[in-house]
Amino acid sequence: MDKEGLLDKEFNRIVGEVLKAKREKRGYSLQDLSNKINNKVSRQTLNKYENNLSNIRNGVFASICEALGEKPEEVFEEISLKYMRLVDKIKEEKFKGR
Repeated sequence: MDKEGLLDKEFNRIVGEVLKAKREKRGYSLQDLSNKINNKVSRQTLNKYENNLSNIRNGVFASICEALGEKPEEVFEEISLKYMRLVDKIKEEKFKGR
């Protein structure tokens, strides 16, 4: 896998990690969340998002955030910050080895 593909996978992993943490904080099961978004996606698909087995579409992301009482742009900002910290860490480790 090339570095871009690896970083894309890491970004999607962080998306799933953040959404799962927010869902669990609310005390929702995957089925609860699926119901709250009017079954736009199944609990199985939500599980795939959380476990980095499938990429989430923008509209579904927004629906999930809203169902969790979050603003999509704020959740995306949180995800982006975590991702940038990861990228910085990778760069730091790369330059350490030189």
